[in-house]
Order: sequence, then structure tokens, then C-alpha cells
Amino acid sequence: KRLEEDSCLLGWGFCASYAVYLLAVLVPNAFGARIFAEGVSAGTTLFILFGAAVTAVLALALSPRMAQRLGRGARRALLGVSTIYFWLCYALIGLAHLSHPHRPDWFYGLSLCLMLAALLTRFADRLTANMRRSQARPV
Repeated sequence: KRLEEDSCLLGWGFCASYAVYLLAVLVPNAFGARIFAEGVSAGTTLFILFGAAVTAVLALALSPRMAQRLGRGARRALLGVSTIYFWLCYALIGLAHLSHPHRPDWFYGLSLCLMLAALLTRFADRLTANMRRSQARPV
């Protein structure tokens, strides 16, 4: 029970930080202090709107009251899809940072490699745990 409450707080903290990020992208351009000459493009606007919608779904799915209404399966599906969305966005933005004409800095490349190593290690750990659990079940 305590771990679930801490996970909800961590998830809500992530949602809040992502909302601040989306506001930091949108607000300066909305009030005329254009950071880029072209302002906010249609793609950026869609990214912000879709990101805000997914963040709202994630925040609602983390709510204990909403968890009771949704049911365990629906809640897990919403949390899984929204988590996959954020990881894909992070990975695609990172790959764009490395592949564009500008020269990537060594720290960004190192941190991206460490993140991928941690993600693959976590995946391998979860896979082996599931394999052990399926072998331990009586047939």
C-alpha cells in the first residue's frame, strides 16, 4: 500500500514537471516573446496538445479514486500506454538531437547511453523474473 502511494506521488510529480515543460514551450511564443523566428509550428502545437492530453490521462489513472472506477486492467493499460508515449518521445527527441547537423555534446551522448543501458537492464531483469515465475508454476 505504501509503495503504491509513493508511486502515485512520483507519477504526479512527473506529470507536473512535464506540464511545466509544455508551458515553457508554449507560453513564451503565445505572448509574443518569440524564441524562434517562426514561433510555434503546427507540429509543435500538436505535440503540446497531445502531450497535455496524455499527461492528463496519466494523472487521472494515478488517482486512487479513479483506479477504483476504472478497474485494474484498464488502469494498467492507461498507465502503460502513457508511459510508452513518454519514453518514445524522449527517445525520438534524443535521437533527433544526435542526428541533426549540429554537433552533439559528449555529456548528452553519455547520458543517453546510460539511460538506454538502464532501460535494457530493467527489461532483461523483468523478462528473467517472468520466465522464472512461469517455470515455477505447476503444470
